[in-house]
Amino acid sequence: MDTINVFIVDDQDLVREGIRQFLRNDQEIRVVGEASGAREGLQKISHLRPNIVFMDIRMPGINGIEATRLIKERLPEIKVILLTNYDDEKYVYEGLKAGAKAFVLKNITKSEMIKLTHAIYNDQAVLDPAIIPKVISKMIGKADEVEIANTAPENLTFRELEVLEGIVKGQTNKEIGKELFISETTVKHHIKNIFRKLGVKSRSKAILKCVKKKIICLDYSMEG
Repeated sequence: MDTINVFIVDDQDLVREGIRQFLRNDQEIRVVGEASGAREGLQKISHLRPNIVFMDIRMPGINGIEATRLIKERLPEIKVILLTNYDDEKYVYEGLKAGAKAFVLKNITKSEMIKLTHAIYNDQAVLDPAIIPKVISKMIGKADEVEIANTAPENLTFRELEVLEGIVKGQTNKEIGKELFISETTVKHHIKNIFRKLGVKSRSKAILKCVKKKIICLDYSMEG
């Protein structure tokens, strides 16, 4: 069997280390890289082209569902496994719609994670049994679909998400441009597109909408 190349994206060092240690027990699996956030992860994934990405859903800044959507748009051959501590049906439904091949809780065992990795590599869709009822409930409750079925009907680009992340952090156009190595004029252009796609006319309303729709996650200490 070919080597399965895996990349890990999670903002918690211990989680990344745990997954890495789990997967090292299988000689057919190789962890080729990791990142503590979606932005860093997307850049490295584009370069490394792993077979499978383990992706945390709730990270400060661009969240795992948005990152999954962007990965599937750019590199559809990469398979994404979403990891979370939160068995919320909205995350499950939205994650699957974004293109994730699996959705499992972080209390998965070592043997289960290794089996899962092989299953996904072999094109088998996998869902943690603990959250299957959530998916069924969500599928039945289609009346709520307009409100919460999709985290990003706006289809923001990666660069727009980077700019939006800067807005949420309270950065000025100049600060955003300096961090992203683009001009203030380009930042303004991206903000104009962001406002249009979100259907808002101010930074404050853009922040409220993107946090409400979980396009961007705040730091846990800020969320309370």
